[in-house]
Amino acid sequence: MRVSYAWLRELLPGLTVPPAELADRMTRLGLLVEEVLPAARGLDSVVLGRVTGVAPHPSADRLKLCSVETAPGQARRIVCGAPVVKEGAFYPVALPGAALPNGLTVRVSEIRGVRSEGMLCSAPELGLEHLGSAEGILEVDPNGGAPGAPIASVLHLDDTILVLEIPSNRPDWESHLGVARELQELAGGRMRRPGVTQTPAAAEGPAASVSQAGGVRVTLLDPEGCPRYTGRVIRGLRVGPSPLAVQQRLFALGVRPINNVVDATNHVLLEVGTPLHAFDLARLAGGEICVRRAEPGERLVTLDGRERTLDGETTVIADRDRAVAVGGVMGGRDSEVSAATRDVFLEAALFDPLRIRRAVSRLGLRTEASSRFGRGVDPMVVPTGRERACGLILEWSGGSAEPEVADVGAAPGPRPSLELRPERVAAVTGLALDAARVREALVAVDLPVSRRDGVLAVTVPGHRFDLAREIDLVEEVARRVGYDRVPATPLADPAGVRPPGEDAALARLRDTLRGLGLDEACTSTFFDPAPFGPGFFEGRLLEQVNPLAQNEPFLRPTLAATMVEAARHNLRRGAPGVAFFEIGHVFARRQAGDPEDVPGAAGDLPRLPGVDERGRLGILLAGTIGVPHWSGSGKEVPADVYDVKGVAEALLGPSRSLSAAPSGHAWLHPGQQAELRVEGRSLGFLGRLHPSVERALDFEVPVLVADLELAPFLAPRPAPRFAALSPYPRVERDLALVVSDATTAAAVEELLRRSAPADLVELRLFDVYRGDPVPSGARSLAFRLVFQSADRTLTEDDVERGMASVRAALAEAGIRLRS
Repeated sequence: MRVSYAWLRELLPGLTVPPAELADRMTRLGLLVEEVLPAARGLDSVVLGRVTGVAPHPSADRLKLCSVETAPGQARRIVCGAPVVKEGAFYPVALPGAALPNGLTVRVSEIRGVRSEGMLCSAPELGLEHLGSAEGILEVDPNGGAPGAPIASVLHLDDTILVLEIPSNRPDWESHLGVARELQELAGGRMRRPGVTQTPAAAEGPAASVSQAGGVRVTLLDPEGCPRYTGRVIRGLRVGPSPLAVQQRLFALGVRPINNVVDATNHVLLEVGTPLHAFDLARLAGGEICVRRAEPGERLVTLDGRERTLDGETTVIADRDRAVAVGGVMGGRDSEVSAATRDVFLEAALFDPLRIRRAVSRLGLRTEASSRFGRGVDPMVVPTGRERACGLILEWSGGSAEPEVADVGAAPGPRPSLELRPERVAAVTGLALDAARVREALVAVDLPVSRRDGVLAVTVPGHRFDLAREIDLVEEVARRVGYDRVPATPLADPAGVRPPGEDAALARLRDTLRGLGLDEACTSTFFDPAPFGPGFFEGRLLEQVNPLAQNEPFLRPTLAATMVEAARHNLRRGAPGVAFFEIGHVFARRQAGDPEDVPGAAGDLPRLPGVDERGRLGILLAGTIGVPHWSGSGKEVPADVYDVKGVAEALLGPSRSLSAAPSGHAWLHPGQQAELRVEGRSLGFLGRLHPSVERALDFEVPVLVADLELAPFLAPRPAPRFAALSPYPRVERDLALVVSDATTAAAVEELLRRSAPADLVELRLFDVYRGDPVPSGARSLAFRLVFQSADRTLTEDDVERGMASVRAALAEAGIRLRS
């Protein structure tokens, strides 16, 4: 939301706080100001110039030599190629050194042998495309200014724009009147409300479902989607450009000027927050307006030129023959106001916020009007906005307004009242405020307050949709008094507080992962599957009906799907590597055989039918994760799959062994992925992203991920038991085995452990070899077996008997020793 400082001063005549200080005060009130921008950015060295002479260029037929007065009594020569330049006219002149909004820097230059000391500017060169094209220079009305006057003041751009971030529960701040209401205390409590010069001759009151005004019959058939609809006919208009000051103000606030009728409706939208729409009356078939639901499949070409297919849940404004607007969202092209328009029907209405938000999502059509209707519009301001716009249209376009007003639907009900206990304010905020100070804080923002039986009765105005309970009023008082005045109360013993039960296990797991050098990531639940290629969790992806972002329509089936975005963000900003973990939920379409209840799956969350939701642990490593040491012992080595497997092994501890089995995820590297198992049960999977996925996501380093079941890491661990170290020597034996490529090293290791005697204390794979004399399709695996007894020295016969048992088991399994 963009707000004009000059406009605020018109509404608050006593406002003297400069823009930068005002921005700070607004932020303290919760009106977050993101930027403070001059409306005339890039025009600091552009002045008003008057052409005092025009002569042909001696060396170029298409160029002219202009003598331009850029200060009283001071002229400079400027070479110009515009054929429309004329003597006595006023133009914007960019002086040498000017850095224009289009990126051009003006310098003294020599053009075809003639020195040129500046530039006569076109509208686009000044960043004002709405005032003209790039084919000619911009002729301006001096507006009483003398040559040399800053062009910003001549073009009504001497203003400052405040860019606000409006929270979703404060739609009243989406207008200058709403912002001024918050700031009136800074202006001595005086606020000048916009004048309404046009009022209906007849008494105004909502009818049931049919009304007539100015020869237009209005019928309301969808009161759920449109609780109230009003309109007025204006005849004899002259459609053309709005006053320059109005065009410039709209443009500076991000609204494209169109014509004096449409600009009047947009002006009122930004001023008081009431969306309006004007229909060309001559293009409404039958002189009728009908507010109804769209017919399923009904089509409408909207003002943006796109044809929309509507459904039965969309409210439309229709004439006798067809829909002419999507109610509360956008008008139709066939009824828009044009230069040929002479009579208009001016609409002001209320639309159901939920229906508006759904229509916006279905149609992919977000507008200034739908933004406000989707959050809520003050019912009391609808007729005010209509009459304000009617007055501006008559002022800028001429014509006359018909005295009758069409008004159908329900009248606004009585405003609710809330009770506020002053002592409750003190108890919640810690502020020592008496009833008088509480009342003063509320009255400052136009909240009517009366005293009743020791409590304050607060009447909630129509624009305050956020006030529904007493605690909302407590928050309002704290906001107005100042959150910075709320006393800070430290926790008694924050370090000693530990959550109970599963929360404590999660806290221990997080501590362990941080101790292993990983940082916790908190990523979005929604993602785009396109970079992962076709077939990514095929048939199991869950698509949102109403996605928050059009490029993230699916719920993540694995934590890796969203963690990669966090990794990419960090690596793009110069991080040599990332080591992340995340504990969160994943979602997939339920299939036959999925367990009904998974420990650690979704906690106490309600289960959705057909949805498999589980809690998972995600790990991601990419790039260099070690810290190099000055001695050279810490080398910058990129992470690999064994680093990820090592994290899982460290979390499980020595009491549970981790094994790996082949897996076949198409989006992971075919030779660097595995399914992890603990005691024969699947724990999850790990692997490196497929090179095509890494390229699609613009990664320049390998990215390793793991997606693991959460429950095994939260299970209680047995207390550690210590045994005395054996004082007897260790005996080592090496075995080099020839195994087929289809046989995993983990399977061979398991066979060795089962067949070896109890004195086997260590088993380690230390070499893998392919090549002559090992046959094709096989490889050599070399294991080291370490034997040690706790109560005696092992003899050669003891060790040989154990090795004989191992060799026999290998022979039975068809695994031969490498000669």
